[in-house]
Amino acid sequence: MNTCDYCGEISKIVYTCKYCNGKFCKTHKKPHQHNCLSIVKPENSISQTQADIPKSPVLTEENLSQTQAENSNLKANESKFKEIGYKYKTPLEFLFSDSITISSDSSQKLDSKNSIESSEKKTDFILRARRLVNSLKDKTDVESTNQHINNNYNLNSSENRDQKKSFFRIKLILITMMIVSIALNGFLYTEYQDYQQLNLDYIDLHNNTIVLQSYYEKLNSQYAELRQEYSQINDLYKDLLTDHNKLEDEHYSVMSYQMNMILEEGMNITIEPKENYTILYKLPFTGILNVSYIASGDVYMWIGSNELNEYYSRFPHFPETASKLDFSVPVYHDLIIYFANPNEYESISLTYSLDFIY
Repeated sequence: MNTCDYCGEISKIVYTCKYCNGKFCKTHKKPHQHNCLSIVKPENSISQTQADIPKSPVLTEENLSQTQAENSNLKANESKFKEIGYKYKTPLEFLFSDSITISSDSSQKLDSKNSIESSEKKTDFILRARRLVNSLKDKTDVESTNQHINNNYNLNSSENRDQKKSFFRIKLILITMMIVSIALNGFLYTEYQDYQQLNLDYIDLHNNTIVLQSYYEKLNSQYAELRQEYSQINDLYKDLLTDHNKLEDEHYSVMSYQMNMILEEGMNITIEPKENYTILYKLPFTGILNVSYIASGDVYMWIGSNELNEYYSRFPHFPETASKLDFSVPVYHDLIIYFANPNEYESISLTYSLDFIY
């Protein structure tokens, strides 16, 4: 805790005077509030200066009456020293001269005794006159000193006013610069915060760009793979479309019995007496079988189905036989053909053709 040098009050905050370097409270912080001794005032300075100047011993109260009496004696003896005064141009030249000379005419008029007495009185008068002049000089010095102090005070006051004005201008400029600096600092701080936020956003966008770039590369590779698969699927689609068209055509042909399949053409076989020859075929569909054969003797044949496990058609019809025959018969997809030689003594050579229509 600090105390005020003027009132002794304890204060948390003290102010230091820039003139006397004293520490004062808020109430006495200004120089005129604590009677600062370092600042010269007109009235106090003059009185203080006069107090500091020692008073002349001639003008003290003790010898003032004596000085007045001596001055009256000086006036009485003034006529006696007119001749001396004529010799000097000014009284000061006479008073401050080292030796005093008296003319020969005057010395002859005075006798020796009166000459010695007047010489002593004159010496005493000169000493007192010199004291009086010194006192007057002291008064003149005091007045000149006061005038000089007043001039200095006025000069110092004008200089202080100029200094205060300059200080006020500098203070105003510094305050303005401080305000501008604070505003600029605030603006720069906000701009710096925005820059940091933009930098963070840029980093996030950069990271997202890298991730998206990797995704794009993956998707691009997947797209290339899908494009290749699409090309393959497209080729397969074209093939399937071709097959479909073929199947449609085939279906139309089947439904209209325009498809045919040659099972045998000009097939030669030999059948022993009382023997038979059996042929099995796996057909894709049910349809119509065109049969044509030529034999060296009479033969007959049966048409059947392995799925039905029976024969359902005989050509020629029972009990006939034939060495040459052309006919058509419906058949199942699992076809059985049975050629028989009814002759008991001779073998038969047979040539046949089978044409399946579906």
